[in-house]
Amino acid sequence: VRLEDENDNPPVFNQPVIELSVAENNHRGLYLTTISATDEDSGKNAEIVYQLGPNASSFDLDRKTGVLTASRVFDREEQERYIFTVTARDSGNPPLQSQAAVIVTILDENDNNPKFTHNHFQFFVSENLPKYSTVGVITVTDADAGENAEVMASVVGDNDNFILHPVNGVIRSN
Repeated sequence: VRLEDENDNPPVFNQPVIELSVAENNHRGLYLTTISATDEDSGKNAEIVYQLGPNASSFDLDRKTGVLTASRVFDREEQERYIFTVTARDSGNPPLQSQAAVIVTILDENDNNPKFTHNHFQFFVSENLPKYSTVGVITVTDADAGENAEVMASVVGDNDNFILHPVNGVIRSN
């Protein structure tokens, strides 16, 4: 008696949702993970090939091994998250397939300089302004995220006439 396997089982991913994090400014070809699915069939019916779905142009996937790599240098300030699908297809006749979602979060690096919101700040002060009165506010932004976006401001040079709050940018008379 000889039994032949019928292709009645689709590939099954180890994880239906694959979540990854990668730091921005990576190098092209950076290894991210190995996508893996199994098939309970045997022989050709259990041979699996992998394929990237739409919205995955920033990634490469080895069809045979499932190795997922970065095909570009990521910039978190440009795009913080990539979401796409991966398909696992067996070699049966007819072929069966399944999909998993891949979510890649780009982690921030401190790669942006703080910037003043204006090239020049101009404030007018009355002659008898009481001490600690608000003179104006300077604003600074940083395209980075989290701690990397925190900015501390200070007055350059010795200036006893004004006090600058290092975090909120409020200038007060002294």
